[in-house]
Amino acid sequence: KTAVGIHQTQWLILNLYRAEDTNRSSSSEDTSQPTLRLQMRMEGPFRPEVAALVSLGQAWFGTVDKLEAGCQPLMHLVPKSIPFQNLVLVPTVPIATLIVAVSPIFIGLLIVGLPFFLPVLVVLGSIGATVGGIGAFLYF
Repeated sequence: KTAVGIHQTQWLILNLYRAEDTNRSSSSEDTSQPTLRLQMRMEGPFRPEVAALVSLGQAWFGTVDKLEAGCQPLMHLVPKSIPFQNLVLVPTVPIATLIVAVSPIFIGLLIVGLPFFLPVLVVLGSIGATVGGIGAFLYF
């Protein structure tokens, strides 16, 4: 048995026999029997939660495609060949390993310590925003 997948074409081939032809001998197998061939395709709307995920995915990939198309002129500024390009990834392996190894510890400390450090972070954030705003005002 094969299942009919959604939005996939499936052929169903039925062999037809006469009602009085209950005795199917080997001689009837030599001649070609009439068949009924049906092409099936299951279509229909998705469930609401699946439709929401599909539309979210389409919106995401549409945004990525637009961003990629917008970055095409900038890609011409990147040099075609990077010297020692086979050595570019060598420093990233230990850095990525360190990030993967330390991230659970950092997230655990953040979960435990965030309620205690939140007032300090708010004060530091407001000071940084004030200094950044004054600097932006003086610079521009």
